[in-house]
Amino acid sequence: MMPVCRPVLTTHEAIIPYLKRIDDNQVYGNDGPLLLELERRLCHHFNLEKGRLLCAVNGTVALQVALLALSENKMNNFLCLMPSWTFTATPAAAFSAGLTPYFVDVDKETWALTPEIAEKALKNVPGKVGCVMTVSPFGYPIPTEEWDFFTEKTGIPVLVDGAGMFVEVEFANTPIVVSMHTTKCFGMGEGGFIASKNLNLMEEIAYRRNFGMSSDRLSHFIGTNAKVSEYAAAVGLAQLDDWPNKSQILLEKARLYKEQLSKIRGIRLQPGYGESWFGGNLVIEFEKPVALEASEFLNQHDIETKFWWRQGCHLQEAYRQFESTPLPNTEILASSTLGIPFSVKLSEHEISYICDTLNRFVESK
Repeated sequence: MMPVCRPVLTTHEAIIPYLKRIDDNQVYGNDGPLLLELERRLCHHFNLEKGRLLCAVNGTVALQVALLALSENKMNNFLCLMPSWTFTATPAAAFSAGLTPYFVDVDKETWALTPEIAEKALKNVPGKVGCVMTVSPFGYPIPTEEWDFFTEKTGIPVLVDGAGMFVEVEFANTPIVVSMHTTKCFGMGEGGFIASKNLNLMEEIAYRRNFGMSSDRLSHFIGTNAKVSEYAAAVGLAQLDDWPNKSQILLEKARLYKEQLSKIRGIRLQPGYGESWFGGNLVIEFEKPVALEASEFLNQHDIETKFWWRQGCHLQEAYRQFESTPLPNTEILASSTLGIPFSVKLSEHEISYICDTLNRFVESK
């Protein structure tokens, strides 16, 4: 069976020099030198000024910390507007930060929550809104500056759950969280980062990821332990060393997929995929609600598939209790999208085989 996700992190040989530095420094956590170097190098990679990017132990906790900073004074039964079309980490983080998830629909073309959809939802929302959380579907670039304008217009803070992003990221005052989990295109096992051009906000987030404590070791904010160990930072640094090579390989595979899938009627990729961006997971959309049938067909031909976001969070047992707007586009995407194999190890022959098999399925319908 050809796996749908085959993560490949850096080799142990590449990590060893950083582990030796840990041995020499005898510093293992609490903003150690390797973590500070990782943050500096990520800032340089994304052309951000120092202090505008902070790492966290994982993407979910990073969301929680950012939400605490954005909406602590609005946590008592305040709502957090978010798409149902997302991974369950999104509502989990909101609930952990004291907000109540409220699910809204997404744009059918981009699969993302837009400012226009959020603004429309605000007219009939059953309560006070403490924050809006938009989500990058599988690495799709979110136009963050548009959300700055939304906040200026409505007074409601926004957080971008950009878990799958890394290749094309627009930074603005609206904070964005990027996951560095193993399944992402840039992975370090577990990890994530928060970034914003709002330095005051980032300084507060820095406190909140360390129990809300400042240098006097007193908690001035509600926070949690989101600190990254030096060992995790070592993996992240080694991954950054290899990123130019790995990203080029992944982009070539994304372009090959785009070229071959464009020849198959009734299947499309998200806007810009394989041109300016790619993610760690590849999800296709069928014109018809045949994703389940396609999954069964591909599985019969030794191609693993995955419904990454299942039917949407609003139908999952843990989150059925929370209210939502009508979700027609979410329901369409749940029945028409499917994750197919994508990884740095995937060969050109395997990509051709997958696309040929998809073509056979479509022609049979």
